[in-house]
Amino acid sequence: MARRRRSPLHENVFEIKKQNTIKSRPKVSVILLDWECRERFHTLDWLLKQSVAREQYELIWVELYRRQIPAVMEKADCVIVCNQKGMYHKHKGYNAGLLVAQGNIITVCDSDAVYPENFIESILNSFQLPDSENLKSQVLMHHQWRTSRLYPDDLNDCMTLREDHWEWWPLNHNAGACMSVTKKDAIRFGGFDEHASFAGYLCGPYDLGWRLVNAGFEEKWHDPSIASWHFAHPDPVGTNMQKPSVKMLLENTRPHVDLHALTAVDAFSSGRMLPLTENEEIFRLRMANRKIGSEFEKKYSAMTGPEGFPKGLVFGMALQFKLELLSEILKKLIYKRLQSILPPTILVRLRIVKNYFNPVFIEKPEIPQLFLEYRGYNLVFFQNQVFAIPANLGEWDLTQKDQNEDPRVIRVSSPWKAIRKIDMTLTG
Repeated sequence: MARRRRSPLHENVFEIKKQNTIKSRPKVSVILLDWECRERFHTLDWLLKQSVAREQYELIWVELYRRQIPAVMEKADCVIVCNQKGMYHKHKGYNAGLLVAQGNIITVCDSDAVYPENFIESILNSFQLPDSENLKSQVLMHHQWRTSRLYPDDLNDCMTLREDHWEWWPLNHNAGACMSVTKKDAIRFGGFDEHASFAGYLCGPYDLGWRLVNAGFEEKWHDPSIASWHFAHPDPVGTNMQKPSVKMLLENTRPHVDLHALTAVDAFSSGRMLPLTENEEIFRLRMANRKIGSEFEKKYSAMTGPEGFPKGLVFGMALQFKLELLSEILKKLIYKRLQSILPPTILVRLRIVKNYFNPVFIEKPEIPQLFLEYRGYNLVFFQNQVFAIPANLGEWDLTQKDQNEDPRVIRVSSPWKAIRKIDMTLTG
């Protein structure tokens, strides 16, 4: 499968309808998604009741289409609309949140769940390294309790959700419920994959999480004592004794493995670490963060752009290489044959003809370069002239004036004249 690494720029346009105005930089950025589907917005209320100081985290609400809800505009710190058309694409919304996030940790979680007061605190504690200001590189997952019951209008204390009468389903590892990683690591591995196969409902932040695991990061599931609670929707996708609507069914656009996007499972299973289609801005940020050790290597670091070398160019280069290789083999075979039928003096002249018409090795005429040995003389190109130096003189430096003008050295303008001079000198 081809590895396309970016999406067209016009597909990445989003608008920030409300900008975070908190003066101090938050530690955690919580990204919450909607695609004109949320019936309630209680999640914001629960996330505003956290045990840590309010300035330590920000709430980023991302609407994939255009809807703007007054309650969301009031309670979220940052509100983004992505202006998508047709089938929604969650991963593009995740990337919009990632790009504007101010926190060093990003958390992508359900925008219609209930969160305990120590939820943000549990994220901070999980990433903070002891006796250090640095953050741990990891993939942190939080569990989610689910029930077939609808959200109660009079719920005001999440501690009551620990009681049995809510009929919570058996806990399983819901990889799409809540994931946290550092922003640096998310950028480093290309953000969330914007490939077309992730359009629709069956996708989630686990795409990035699993690719980070492939890169050697530890995945940690938090103790379920700190988890979110999720109530059923009036028109659920799951099996709550109701059949999902046709609209919901059409949102499941791609094949899946146990309700996990097939492309994400393919990446997890094959060990792939980068997205198939990388957000253009995240690509630029990732490439800008590289630390290249020398100026010499930098010229190779930006020769192609995210699409790589064009296939036509690669094909042409491969063909040229094979033709050059074939040419060299044929030349050697022909020369070997000529050696068996021609006298040495003729072979020398053929070499001169070859060097005359193909002097590719003469890159710097200001540096003496040996190109031929003939009858005890070394023929050297230097300063656009040919010097025939007797081999018995040993090492000879033409850059020295006294050796350059030595009468024993033949100095002419072409290889042919040098050969004639040598013949005349030796025959007397």
